[in-house]
Amino acid sequence: AMSGMVLASAGVILTPLHRFGELGPLFTKKKKLGWTVLTACAIVCYSLIDKVAAEGVPPGIGGAVQYGYILYLTALAVVSLAPRLGRAHRIRACGWGTCLTASLFDFGGYLLVLWAYQVVRHASYVFAFRQVSLVMVVAMAFFLKRERMPAVRIAGALMITAGVMLVAFGR
Repeated sequence: AMSGMVLASAGVILTPLHRFGELGPLFTKKKKLGWTVLTACAIVCYSLIDKVAAEGVPPGIGGAVQYGYILYLTALAVVSLAPRLGRAHRIRACGWGTCLTASLFDFGGYLLVLWAYQVVRHASYVFAFRQVSLVMVVAMAFFLKRERMPAVRIAGALMITAGVMLVAFGR
């Protein structure tokens, strides 16, 4: 499972890039490296917090809804400050309907993740499988938005897919 985690993590690093040449500065420029490490640490932290919290609420989807509801209410309170911080134009640009729909899908997906944390023994499995969403986004960008698909993005998506398969088969 560890090799699958490493492979999926490497795919996560590659997926947002536009070309392989961007990989070097990601690790050699202190500012970019700092953000990369900070992001990795944040992912580990919120995954562990979610795992512990999911185990602390009543089992089943009801417990996940309970925790997710509190978490999203807290996030809503923080996001409500966005207009005061000059970010309201982003919400207006996509329209409230689109933002609301995306938020509902995000909430639903997050509830499934919280429920999965209750079902599996190891949080690392859920982490690996969460990354499949990046593969879906890459495919949607290509098929629905007709975006160019650079080789580095395809490689990242394939690495995530292979990593998840290795975790699933216990390798």
